Amino acid sequence: MENPDTVDKSMKNIPIRGEIGYYGLEDWWLHELNESERKLIINTYKPMGTSNSKSTLLMNEVKSSQTTAFWLSVLAGWFKPNDPEQSRLILKIADKAWQVKDDLSPATGDDAIFSKHLALGALAEIYYRFRENPLLLERCIAAARMQVEMQSEAMKAHIRQEKRLAAPGKKNQPIIYPSHKGFKRLAIILEKEKRYEDALELLEEAATSKWDGDWDKRIERIKKKARSQKC
Repeated sequence: MENPDTVDKSMKNIPIRGEIGYYGLEDWWLHELNESERKLIINTYKPMGTSNSKSTLLMNEVKSSQTTAFWLSVLAGWFKPNDPEQSRLILKIADKAWQVKDDLSPATGDDAIFSKHLALGALAEIYYRFRENPLLLERCIAAARMQVEMQSEAMKAHIRQEKRLAAPGKKNQPIIYPSHKGFKRLAIILEKEKRYEDALELLEEAATSKWDGDWDKRIERIKKKARSQKC
């Protein structure tokens, strides 16, 4: 935890707004990140249309339909996992996202449900990059399983979102179904572990859902491997 005496003096006694304030991350920003990490975030995080990331992070008025965990997972995506300093920061951001993954605020309704789905998929991918650490691989698997467990609820929320946001006169257009990182990542892990029956069960669930993916192709490959394993 950051020593209060080392907190950026320019931020002392100044109300934090921006994305950090909007998502309730003031204490995390000031006391769990150190000064060099805060500077790295400010210098690296440049969302589209942003000319001053410090204002976006700390000063501007913000309104969003994302959960805090999903916003943090997006923030983590700005850093390079092959850079030692940045990889440590990625995990620090991801760990905070993991801590708040079940808190759907400030999002509400379908936005909150689908944002949680996106956050879990992103966390599975982040932790998989650090899979040489067994604890982080377990965290990846846990995030993927949680995303799979809520897949039906998330798809229903997505469909309602698409209908709500459709332009007038286009309400009956076909809905585009997104991919599902949890199904895919978990299937890959099970295949690598040669747990072919478990992988097949998972992929068959994915294939009967509306999530986009090459599920049938993956099923055929796993079936071939399962037959070879029994020979």
